[in-house]
Amino acid sequence: MNKLIQFLRHFFRSKTRHGTHSPFVYALIDQCIYQSIEIPTEVRVNFEKLKKDVRSFTGLDHGKGIEITYSIGDLAKKSASQDFESMLIARLARYHNLKSLLELGSNLGKTSAYVASANPQLNVLGIDGNEALASFAMKNFQTLSIKNAEIKATTFTEFFQTNSRTFDMIFIDGDHRYQRTLDNYESSKKVLKGEGPIVLHDIYWSDGMNEAWEKIKADNDATVTIDLFFFGLVYFRKGQVKEHFDIRFPRNPMKLLL
Repeated sequence: MNKLIQFLRHFFRSKTRHGTHSPFVYALIDQCIYQSIEIPTEVRVNFEKLKKDVRSFTGLDHGKGIEITYSIGDLAKKSASQDFESMLIARLARYHNLKSLLELGSNLGKTSAYVASANPQLNVLGIDGNEALASFAMKNFQTLSIKNAEIKATTFTEFFQTNSRTFDMIFIDGDHRYQRTLDNYESSKKVLKGEGPIVLHDIYWSDGMNEAWEKIKADNDATVTIDLFFFGLVYFRKGQVKEHFDIRFPRNPMKLLL
């Protein structure tokens, strides 16, 4: 109920592109956030079928430090991103003409698959601490003939300690604890090239996650922050006055029921 109340508050305080006076944000809303994108039918059908998959596997939950048995069907229904969410990440990658994207927390690989299949020029690297989950996602990519995405099985901390690559965009969608979110954000800033964005998922998932988002909004390096309720977008545009925007997303909330 608390999340519903937060959504309603955000809905009534947020604006569409017509209430936005920043040319950069207006164009982003008009040409990207409120647009559509085609995802290959076989990709969408594949992840829809996974909701009925009765197979399960056991893997380590790094947040809890224990082995947990996962149901593929349950993950597909409850943990994987919704279509409108994965499609937004795909649109952002296309709008900014990105060449590389890092996803922290890949789950079944749905968002990586959507983004990679819709943007063949893009190289997607997903990180997931659950080796069994990462292996399943990679096999799924092979089934779908997706060659520009891969999932590495390692913790976020271990990845950043050994990584030497930089990325045009980073999507943080794992470990929603307060301090871990801030740590992952700071680590992401160090390997981000250009103006971003860094995108955070589930910024209203918990009090700790929302507190982390408030602190990120106050970061002096972050010149443009955009609250879409389901996502927080952070841009690092040089020479721009620091601004924050609450934007209605989806524009038509009835899409949440589809």
